[in-house]
Amino acid sequence: MSQYSIVVIDSEENRTDYFKNVFLKDDHEITVYKNIAEAISQVKDSQPTAFLVEYITLTAEKRPDVIRFFTDFTPYNIFIYNVPDNANKRLAFYELGAKRVFDTSQPLDEIFYALIWPLKNIKTETTKNMSISSGKLEDIPLKNLLSTLVREERTGILKIITENNSGKIYLRDGIIVHATVGLHDGVRALLHTLFWQTGNFSFHANASFDDVMTIHVSMVSILLLAEKLRQEYNQNLHNTGSSDAVVQIRYAGDLSASTIKISEGLKTLLMHPVVLKKVLENGDYTCYETAEKLAELKKYGFLSVTEPSKISEQIEDQELVIPDDPIDTCMFLTFDEAKRFDDNLDVPDNSDGNILLISTKGQGSYYFMRNLSGSSDDILNESDIYALRVEFLSETKYNFWGMSMSEVIFDKIEKLPKELSGLIFMVDIKEAGMYEYSGYVIRRLTDLYNLPWIVLLFNTTDELMILEIREKFRIPKHIPIYLYDVQKKADVKDALLSLKHYEAKEKKTEEVQIDKENNS
Repeated sequence: MSQYSIVVIDSEENRTDYFKNVFLKDDHEITVYKNIAEAISQVKDSQPTAFLVEYITLTAEKRPDVIRFFTDFTPYNIFIYNVPDNANKRLAFYELGAKRVFDTSQPLDEIFYALIWPLKNIKTETTKNMSISSGKLEDIPLKNLLSTLVREERTGILKIITENNSGKIYLRDGIIVHATVGLHDGVRALLHTLFWQTGNFSFHANASFDDVMTIHVSMVSILLLAEKLRQEYNQNLHNTGSSDAVVQIRYAGDLSASTIKISEGLKTLLMHPVVLKKVLENGDYTCYETAEKLAELKKYGFLSVTEPSKISEQIEDQELVIPDDPIDTCMFLTFDEAKRFDDNLDVPDNSDGNILLISTKGQGSYYFMRNLSGSSDDILNESDIYALRVEFLSETKYNFWGMSMSEVIFDKIEKLPKELSGLIFMVDIKEAGMYEYSGYVIRRLTDLYNLPWIVLLFNTTDELMILEIREKFRIPKHIPIYLYDVQKKADVKDALLSLKHYEAKEKKTEEVQIDKENNS
């Protein structure tokens, strides 16, 4: 009979083969899965002793699956390994509920022995016994949930995971004794959680924790203070901007010389365009303290605030329409080139391809389409969006959409009636004043869409600009950047044929040496 039941989640066979050998050798049961979704569906009704999860495999998953995994399986002892040597990343996994986190410097044999020893003292209980309740804050406000736990004199840990943060609230016999959110603890952390309106929660009864006590006020007092802070918080956000506004520090040099006190961490976060709701969950201040800082920065002219929602009201509500019939078969690409283009974009049979061209001020995408079609008459312009439909010799039809890097770009993209196949970013070197926002647009869109993408630089012949833009925009080294002449059709063809998925080169990992003497 096996001693322990271990679930390993790792997409790399060399590592999973090692764990299979060592666990089976000691008569432990081991099951291997290559992704979180598969593990969730297969392990749902079983009771494993522990989960051993590889960092890269975990972070490749969709966030809802990761949150669900930690919410459902924390009672079964989660160990994370191969994590980059970064204190913040390790802390984040501990906050989510990991029992231990191993970084990349720790060899597999060390992880094996470090896992086995604590398991000898762990008595696995079922989720039914450990998790009294779980659900969503959308269905029950946190203050109501806490009031219920206090009234019923519960003991345990309430874990909450939101889109941008996570926290824990500790109760003993119905008294809230401690709370943590990132590096915040005590009353400040508890008040911070009471501002969360969305997220997943789970209450774990009988979960052991130290006798630390950082909260010495009643639940009623906490709720009264939270309500007072909420009024100030709402007023500060009203004075600053909506939660979806894009904010950024301006005049950083003057700010440093001013009397305004702001942490270096928050200042660094605000140096680049960032959505306001993400700023509220920074590591230096609670959300209500951050709202006060942002309002102060804006009041004295040190904060730029862009409201996409207000400007997007000017965009017509109707869906953009592009003619069904393309222009005559486009001879721009040869048959072989057209087939290569189809293959690079992996366009399904009997489907249209859709390429989004995003240029600094919009004109770059217009000239790109004009070179492609040979005439400006075939290019539509509606709501400041250029549209062109062509059919290449491969008989695949493509819709090309062109727009500028304006504040409403994300609203415009949502109105496109087709699923995108690729992204081409066109940066005007003469528009240095738009570099920060252009870089933000590129980073956000490439995070949102897992599509082939490239970057074209125009109005320059200086190849050193490629290095400068790559650094300024933080573009990965494996993504190509080209100099582009808006007048040259050859540059348009080169851009089309280079549009494909590019994979980052993986660093070669040294073969793990097993040295049992060092671990005995």
